[in-house]
Amino acid sequence: MNKLILLSAWVTSIAAYSQIGINTHIPEATLDIRAQNVSGSAKNVDGLLIPRVDRERAKNMLQVETSTLIYVNDINTGLAIDQASNIDETGFYYFEKTKGKWVKLIPQGVVSSQTPFKAMTGLSSGTFNMSANNGQEGVNFFEFNISNGNLVMPSAVAYKDRTISVRNSASTAFGFTFQETYVTNQIAASLLTTRSILFHSDGTRWYQIAAF
Repeated sequence: MNKLILLSAWVTSIAAYSQIGINTHIPEATLDIRAQNVSGSAKNVDGLLIPRVDRERAKNMLQVETSTLIYVNDINTGLAIDQASNIDETGFYYFEKTKGKWVKLIPQGVVSSQTPFKAMTGLSSGTFNMSANNGQEGVNFFEFNISNGNLVMPSAVAYKDRTISVRNSASTAFGFTFQETYVTNQIAASLLTTRSILFHSDGTRWYQIAAF
């Protein structure tokens, strides 16, 4: 009986105010969720837990409305077809009704605004090796100031989305050695003295994006 009275009061409050507050009696939006503990050393969990489903379940949902949000926690069930064709990794997905598909909340290849930019500057020579023991792991920008010889460029495939800046501080021009094959005039083969150049890789080849 008490449960029935509480449910009735809750429904009445929704009808009267059209707003719901969780941990607050004064909601400031359609749904206003407040943390039980906004600071301090409490150990209980505050947050919003989005429904977790596997790919098979996401594929079989019917009449899904736009902006429906789920977390796919298993892609070993079902196939990446039909409305689940974009589900190729675990993570958050929202439904786009005009496309009839689940869409990644942060698509693969898109850099989050919180992804740090890591650069190595003042380099004079050295081998390109993305292992952690030489400090190059996660680096996306390399700056070289070379006074002699030439520069052997790393593979564009291995250096996808990375940029290399080179300045020639030698008294003569020096050249570049690429691991890919480029036609004549497709990319700079040498660099004049006191000049600088920037190369960027898209994962298939290097592009000369600036020279000065």
